[in-house]
Amino acid sequence: MVSHPGPWQQLRRSPGGVAGLRDRFPQTYESLPDTPSLGALFDDNPRLNSRKYVHWYKEFGTTNTEGEWSMVNTGTGTGLATLNSERNGVVQLASGTSNNGFTFYGVGSAVVFPFSNLRNPYMEMRAVLTTALGTAAVRHVGFASDPSVVAPTDLICFRTSGGTANWFAVTRAAGSETTVDTNIAAATGTWYLFVIRIWAKGTKVTFEMWSDANPRLRVFGPVTMTATIPTAALVGGLRTMNPNPAEGATRDIAIDYGYIYQLRQNEL
Repeated sequence: MVSHPGPWQQLRRSPGGVAGLRDRFPQTYESLPDTPSLGALFDDNPRLNSRKYVHWYKEFGTTNTEGEWSMVNTGTGTGLATLNSERNGVVQLASGTSNNGFTFYGVGSAVVFPFSNLRNPYMEMRAVLTTALGTAAVRHVGFASDPSVVAPTDLICFRTSGGTANWFAVTRAAGSETTVDTNIAAATGTWYLFVIRIWAKGTKVTFEMWSDANPRLRVFGPVTMTATIPTAALVGGLRTMNPNPAEGATRDIAIDYGYIYQLRQNEL
């Protein structure tokens, strides 16, 4: 597996320390101090402060798994498969070819919805489409109220669907949605680091995409959305669904790194 430090992973490696990080991630890191004490670094790092945050972190193909959450695999598709590509340990989600076949891989289930906007969830996932877009297939990276339906009532995610050529940032509440075209092609075989941050007591969502070939290159965002942000409890992860079995082909997405966290208590 090729190591790709996500924003939080880069915290201690960044030129200029936290001040340098704030220059490169102004939305994500607007609240961090310029010259933090060790205590402040501990307090603001979800991977260090388990009293303040709950988190899940995984680099596939390694033994690096952290946090008290566990990822689950649900669906009616052909499930998960480990690929041997340019990265060892890449995990692929396959939709299968049955009507509305889907696979969801993430934190949460049909009876457990762990994410609350008032707890400022954060997600970063490195993912790639491993099969063609198709004419009706839906893939999303982010948060959803129900990953088993074509159009969940509530969403905060990056999505490509219905043969659309690009990735879109989406907020959807009670069936009404707002979308922003990233102008980044949903191309088979092109990896991106997807970043979603919910903040300001669940009233704002910031979306970013980072290049995989050049980890210091942000290719989309930060874009902050404030409309149609759901208040419903959500699950978080990746999903692929094929509503058109007549295509006769599975529609897949793969992941090789993921990090999710949120506050243990609602933001005050």
